[in-house]
Amino acid sequence: VTVEYKDEIGELAQTFNLMVGGLERAYGQIKNYALKAVVARKQEQKVRNIFQAYVPKHVIDEIFKSPDSMLVGKNASLSILFSDVRGFTSISEKLSPRDLVDNLNRYFDVMVDVIMAKEGIIDKYEGDAIMAFFGAPVQTENVGLQSVTAGLEMLDGLTEFNRRQKENRGPEFQIGIGINFGDVILGNMGTERKMNYTVMGDNVNLASRLEGLTKQYKQKLIISESLKERVDGVLPVRMLDMVAVKGKTQGVRIYSVKRVLEAVEKEAWDMHNAAMAEYFPGRNFGKAARMFEDVGRMLADDFASAHLRARCLEYEKNPPAFDWDGVEIMKTK
Repeated sequence: VTVEYKDEIGELAQTFNLMVGGLERAYGQIKNYALKAVVARKQEQKVRNIFQAYVPKHVIDEIFKSPDSMLVGKNASLSILFSDVRGFTSISEKLSPRDLVDNLNRYFDVMVDVIMAKEGIIDKYEGDAIMAFFGAPVQTENVGLQSVTAGLEMLDGLTEFNRRQKENRGPEFQIGIGINFGDVILGNMGTERKMNYTVMGDNVNLASRLEGLTKQYKQKLIISESLKERVDGVLPVRMLDMVAVKGKTQGVRIYSVKRVLEAVEKEAWDMHNAAMAEYFPGRNFGKAARMFEDVGRMLADDFASAHLRARCLEYEKNPPAFDWDGVEIMKTK
């Protein structure tokens, strides 16, 4: 209003004008905040849409819920999975770069869909290899069973992938998968320019070594004892050996696992596990060798029982030292 008098009416008019000016500024700030909120929501949705191609939705929700906590490393108990395509170098030599990438991406489509459906996080790709982990940032009820089931479903998915590859005259892939459960360091590693939400520690290295052992033990999937304890009674397991992986002296029991067994397989696996007890700590090498031979008769071309039978026959002739702990030292990764 116009201030016409220098008295109480004028002071009232001046106060009114100041109040209106303050309200206008406040209204402007409210509109500005509202605009920023809308932009922020759209930006958040855009970020979600982008990152849902890389990590599961529940991980993104956790990041937006507490972004600062995601930047701090912490101890966590997780399952770590490594997979690798066998003979990929020879496959790549027969394909053009474009065909190689196309085939590899089709393979990754299948594997990643399985892992993310089980709430796993793809940590990284290393050529044809995949590293993933389960149980972070949100811990589920049975991470161990979840990760092993993911490994089994990856093998199922590979069968279908190879069927389509054969129809299209593309190369068929064979893979090995190693899975371990244990304590790791979890967090964002790197710098402000480039960060990676990842896991580190001995249990990560062990998972990688288990994947490598699939070649030596002619298995598609090997799990550690810590995972065997979490799936035993739900999924059938067979002990393969007790090994100290390269770079370690302490032995770990390693196991193969399946979703279901036929009657003959179940009988063979039960006998195999019983033979392992005769082998160590029993040191009854002759008896163990005969039991492994029976397993071999039930399971055609079974490398695991044949390998252990040969070792038992050797130990029967040349017994190991008195303090032998049953551990085989691995010289290669």
